Amino acid sequence: MPDSFHADDSLAWEDHDAFFASENYRTLVNPDEARFIDMGSVAVMVTEEKKIM
Repeated sequence: MPDSFHADDSLAWEDHDAFFASENYRTLVNPDEARFIDMGSVAVMVTEEKKIM
């Protein structure tokens, strides 16, 4: 979890973790990732949504 994690963000992280832990991801998506994605060129950025209204 990022250093900026806040308790009110837990639902979003639970959803994120649930997706990557799901059987669907592990058995159908993950095995094909290397075929379609150059993981050496991928960067991940986690941001916070700023609500203005």
